[in-house]
Amino acid sequence: MYVVTFYSFKGGVGRSMALVNVAAELAARGRRVLIVDFDLEAPGLDTFDLTRSDERSRGLVDFVCDYRTTAEVPDVTNYVYRSHRPFDKGGLWVMPAGLQNADYDQKFRSIDWENLYAKENGFLLFEDMKAQWSESLHMDYVLIDSRTGHTDVGGICTRQLPNAVVAFFFPNEQNRRGLQTVVSQVRNELSGPLKKRIELHFVMANVPDLDDEDEIVASEIAQFERTLDFEYPTAIIHHYDSLALLEQVTFVRERPRSRLAKEYKDLTSAIVRKNLEDREGALSFLDRVFKHFETRDIVRFTELEDQLQDIRTKHSRDTEVLQKLASIRRRQRKSEEALAILDERLSVAAGDAGTYLARAELYAGLSQKDRAVTDLKRVLAMREANSFDLTISLRMLREMQPDLVQLISRSPALDQLEPDLELIQELERSPETLSVAEQLLSRWRPSSESSTPLESLGTEFVVCLIGQGSYQQALAVFGTTRPNPIQLDMADSFNYSMAAWGQEGAVPLEYLERVVKLSKERLEKTANPNYLQCASLANWLTGDKRAGNELLEKARRAALSRRSSVFSGWSYLRVSVERFVSDLEEMQRSFEAEDVVPEFIRRNRPGAPLER
Repeated sequence: MYVVTFYSFKGGVGRSMALVNVAAELAARGRRVLIVDFDLEAPGLDTFDLTRSDERSRGLVDFVCDYRTTAEVPDVTNYVYRSHRPFDKGGLWVMPAGLQNADYDQKFRSIDWENLYAKENGFLLFEDMKAQWSESLHMDYVLIDSRTGHTDVGGICTRQLPNAVVAFFFPNEQNRRGLQTVVSQVRNELSGPLKKRIELHFVMANVPDLDDEDEIVASEIAQFERTLDFEYPTAIIHHYDSLALLEQVTFVRERPRSRLAKEYKDLTSAIVRKNLEDREGALSFLDRVFKHFETRDIVRFTELEDQLQDIRTKHSRDTEVLQKLASIRRRQRKSEEALAILDERLSVAAGDAGTYLARAELYAGLSQKDRAVTDLKRVLAMREANSFDLTISLRMLREMQPDLVQLISRSPALDQLEPDLELIQELERSPETLSVAEQLLSRWRPSSESSTPLESLGTEFVVCLIGQGSYQQALAVFGTTRPNPIQLDMADSFNYSMAAWGQEGAVPLEYLERVVKLSKERLEKTANPNYLQCASLANWLTGDKRAGNELLEKARRAALSRRSSVFSGWSYLRVSVERFVSDLEEMQRSFEAEDVVPEFIRRNRPGAPLER
């Protein structure tokens, strides 16, 4: 249960209206909400359309007076009624100030609050009442409407009962000076006997919707921020001209698309974000922590460890919360705790691919290779795994146990994947998985609805065929007759010449000459290592050996300036920068020996005679 007090030093800021709308929004989100009218001198929460009762109900003043008469804490359910307006999942209850009859004022004034606390265990009375809200009424949220000004009752509302205080203010000096004392008292509770941390929300309310050309409002806000020590208001509620305010309608229900309703909903979300017991609040908090880690800005999370442990305890059966919590622990390099959290998550429900991938990465980091591989196998066996899951699994298997990358060919997820070039390029990294890439591309290429360009998929398809030594199939992609070189671009010309070389054992120079011609238009501008590598090979084979050697050196320099993988026209695989440089070095040795046979041809046709 999370108790929130709505407080303002002065009236006229729409505090009660805001409270009712926040309560309605919380109930609409499926929470059980109790609103308590602690504005005992000027009660009115039960006058709103949403909170009216057909029968007059006893309330807080009656609760206290009955306690003082019997010396026993009354059953709080006798002083609460449920709103007549239904909610789909949640619900709204009201604890009014008291039964509004001729005796109310006399009963209210009979309560000596100082004596109640000093001699009648008033503190324990309200602690018991709070416990009943939770244990008897099972509330998720209790919203308290507090008196204005500095009062004894105000101290109960702003310090003893709440987990959070929403401080409303109109941006002027009177409100700033009045709030300063209350805010200081609230913050001092952290060092008081109970060591209680109370969240503070600052809401600027009833703000005129006018041009602030002289920056009057901005100046006042800055003064509030400096004096009360907050960075920016939690919410801003603008002045709203509407006769609906006279009828006290609940804007989030009756006029949900109005600006005022949106401002109340934003305030509701801000309150929920601070409540780590609330699943929505816990998830929002974890998202903010992760975002701050991404930007390396965690200055505001002064109690982060306690909050993370609190979330883990309160949401120990929530798979999504545990997943996000484990991600944060991984970012903190707390691998063993992250593993423990993922194990908890898997004990609650069957894991998805993301969970097993996360655990595999942790196992790998802790040198538990066998366990990591087991989880990666689980991912590959999942029908619901997506392209990203398979890509990461392949990448990790290639690092830990390369002989298992072929397991991808049996993955049931392949039957339902959408076109994904990143997965294809990952499959192009080893000869063992080129056939899987071919299988996927065969399925995807005819799809006219694919968001991936067909031309790009067609090029990848040819590349996969050549890399496997399926040269005749690669040539067939270009048509049943030998294409005119002038009709082909540089990539198609190079791929066709390599496929023909592999199939026929001779280099078709007219296509490589086309490569040389087209490459000259871009050689001064490009820094693509593969482009320079292919141009180098084409120049050397067509007789310009000097250009071939120069371009080979340019390709080496271009590769060393990259960090990502590169496609190699020598091995017809997507390789690391280190492997690409090794391919260039092998090309250099073959140039020097004048015995040029690309690695992919030697790999696929060992011992076969070749002509150049």
